[in-house]
Amino acid sequence: MNADIKEEKTEKGPEHGLELESKAGKRAAYYLDAKKLQKPALALIILGLLLLSTAFLGFFFDESWGSRGGGGHAIMLPSAELNSQSPADAGAGANGEDALPVYQAASSSSQAEMGMADSKSKFFAVYLFSYVFFMSLTIGCLFFVILQHLTRSQWSAALRRIPESFLPVFPFLALLSLPILFFGMSSLYHWTDAAAVETDVLLQAKAPYLNNTFFYLRFALYMLFFILISRFYYKKSVAQDTDGSHKHTRIMQKASPLATLFFALITTFFSLDMLMSLDPHWYSTIFGVYFFAGSMLGALSLIILVLLVLRVFGWLKQEVNKEHYHDLGKLLFTFNLFWSYIAFSQYMLIWYANIPETTLFFIKRLNGSWKEISILLLVGHVFIPILILVSRNVKRNLGSLGFFAFWIMLMHALDLYWIIMPNTDVLDVNIGFSDMLVFFGMAAMFFGVYILILCRHAIMPIKDPYLKNSLDFENA
Repeated sequence: MNADIKEEKTEKGPEHGLELESKAGKRAAYYLDAKKLQKPALALIILGLLLLSTAFLGFFFDESWGSRGGGGHAIMLPSAELNSQSPADAGAGANGEDALPVYQAASSSSQAEMGMADSKSKFFAVYLFSYVFFMSLTIGCLFFVILQHLTRSQWSAALRRIPESFLPVFPFLALLSLPILFFGMSSLYHWTDAAAVETDVLLQAKAPYLNNTFFYLRFALYMLFFILISRFYYKKSVAQDTDGSHKHTRIMQKASPLATLFFALITTFFSLDMLMSLDPHWYSTIFGVYFFAGSMLGALSLIILVLLVLRVFGWLKQEVNKEHYHDLGKLLFTFNLFWSYIAFSQYMLIWYANIPETTLFFIKRLNGSWKEISILLLVGHVFIPILILVSRNVKRNLGSLGFFAFWIMLMHALDLYWIIMPNTDVLDVNIGFSDMLVFFGMAAMFFGVYILILCRHAIMPIKDPYLKNSLDFENA
């Protein structure tokens, strides 16, 4: 339901059976108890900091701490296994030559690339996975907000504050990137090794783009964009809670087309730099779209889960009803179908072209225990959600929708793990104690910061001009 905004001066909100506070027309029922939630939120942040600090201290004082998931031994990739494959299976060239020499050249004789997951590379790979996962959730929430204003959607007004409150988390995520930028670059990104670049023709050709100075400049630009654009939408939205002016909505709507354009460019290059350049010989022309689709899936799952948690505690039970959850479920199903299409297209084009530099990506992920993870992603991320979420009843049942929101978020995390970790753990999936410390530590801090932000303002945009229509929304 889309409509132009008509300026209305009224302090009375939509008729929905809720009492208004005497001053500023605020609804007490839409404000979380900051005093009660502040301590748990701070406790989460402190707990997360302690977990991350423990992981860092364990890594710096005991190098075996982060190796092979907590003290395992290194495993070299057996060349016999690749030699036993057919040229097509092993990534042969167009003329059918054995691709193993290309694989070795791509590794540039680096033991870490060939399967020896030393403690430093393993630790920072896990840190990068955790960081990109929570970054992708926030990026997805940002696009959800932009999309609602771009399409002038009315149905989502009642729940839009939930993803909006994730937007101020970007400065915190910028801080979490510092360990990667200052300590982890040489362990994660092969192109930072000057000696390797000197002996690798492909790295030399990509050196004007893949170099430390330009990487840092680009990353600063990405963070600046995400922080500024998220601050713009968040500030405009919460300002409307105070003055009730419809001009805030009009400004956000007018800014959305340009914001969408820059968002697409920034998100694409962010994914190329942080993820695709982990293997500088590999490339995919649709990887940015692949990452975007996964980010939206993670964000939609997160929004549904946060709303359900609030509902359990009595918040937004009437305002966000089955009609809204149904639409969120439709978006979840649609983006999962879109992600599946992009994933298949990426694989099919690489398989059909059969170019060694691109097939190497899948060789790593179709060997050892990574093969089982690949199958799990195919079944759990593609077939199961598509076959079950297509049902209207599943999307309108809050229990089943919540389960699949959690399941798809889990699959999104597994997908990112599948992208990042085979660069260090070539043959085996190894999840150790230090890995869990990093991930859950970052998760605790992420949600602790979010709770503090959510307590600042109403959990629903109480003076949004589309709010009444959103509260009365019904699916056709």
